[in-house]
This record gives sequence, structure tokens and C-alpha cells, in this order.
Amino acid sequence: MARLAGKNGSIELGGGAVLGVTSWTLEIEADTLDATGMDSNGNAQFVAGIARWRGTAEGFWDTTEAKFVGAPPTLAIGVSVTVTCKLSATVGNRYTGTGIINSFRPSGEVAGLMQFSIGFQGTGALTYPTV
Repeated sequence: MARLAGKNGSIELGGGAVLGVTSWTLEIEADTLDATGMDSNGNAQFVAGIARWRGTAEGFWDTTEAKFVGAPPTLAIGVSVTVTCKLSATVGNRYTGTGIINSFRPSGEVAGLMQFSIGFQGTGALTYPTV
């Protein structure tokens, strides 16, 4: 069995790992365009359309993470960054592309740790793992 432990994954946004991350999600999809015609014999037909990808990273706020502070912060809304979602430490075992930061949600509760969620929208092609 060749499974990967999540504890060995990480995410880099704008160069270097984001500190405190507990999870990341990458959603890769493509439009399907309805090409059904009267000559389709009652069967729906589709063709592939535009591909896109987006994702999020969640974690605990780390006071040493410089990417979240400043005026503006390095990971400000609207900033274009290199996104690297690593499945493990093995070189080639990662997704890479350029994304635009489109959301940032710091949060906290009285009985827990301060947390964050950051969202990004891919722009252009995504490079897939090679290993």
C-alpha cells in the first residue's frame, strides 16, 4: 500500500511554506458544455470547456508568520502568487501554479486558538505531480 500521510504535506503561497497550516484543499474542474442536438437520438452530449482550479488553506494563526501582517500584507487580497500544494516532501509530488488571493478569514473563539482561512483562484495552467 502506497498511501501518503497528510502530516507530510504543506502549502507554499508566494514562496516559502505558510506557517500553522493544518489543511489545504485544491479543487480542479472543467466546464462541460451541452452539445445536445435534435440529432442526438435523445441522448445528452457534452464537450469539454474551460478548465479552472482554486483552493484554500486553513490553519492556526502563527505570530511569526510575516505573510499575514503589514500594510499591505504579502498575502493581501488581489495579489498574484505562486501556489505550491505539496503532497509530501518528495520532489515532484506537488501541484504548482499561479493564483490570486481572493479571500482571507481570520477567526477565533474564546475556548480555542486563533485560526485563519485563505482562498486563492488559479490563473493559467496547473502543473500536476510527477511522482
